[in-house]
Amino acid sequence: MAQLRFWLVISVEGLVGALVDILIYKWSKESSASMWVIATVLIIAFITGMGYSMRIGAARGYPMTAVVLVVLATNISAVGLWDLLYEKTHFSSLQWLAAVLITLGIFCFELGRKV
Repeated sequence: MAQLRFWLVISVEGLVGALVDILIYKWSKESSASMWVIATVLIIAFITGMGYSMRIGAARGYPMTAVVLVVLATNISAVGLWDLLYEKTHFSSLQWLAAVLITLGIFCFELGRKV
């Protein structure tokens, strides 16, 4: 249960990062001061959460790379979904393949610990 909670925490960390990315993107288009302030607060939360995630990961024997990859993969996936659903961006076959490979990479990191 603790292991599942760890992966959930770092996945949520990636989602917070994605929200920051989306807010910064919206701020760059609209120059909204409120979006900039919210993004700035969330960036601080993201950086703090990232440090916390690395600390927990290190205590459990996970390499920093595994933590960073899961956070980034979650972040990229969430931003990609937002881009697809809300910005109506069309991805190429190669881009979809990259998304699948990223997801498989996460599973390989976890499975590699048990081999």
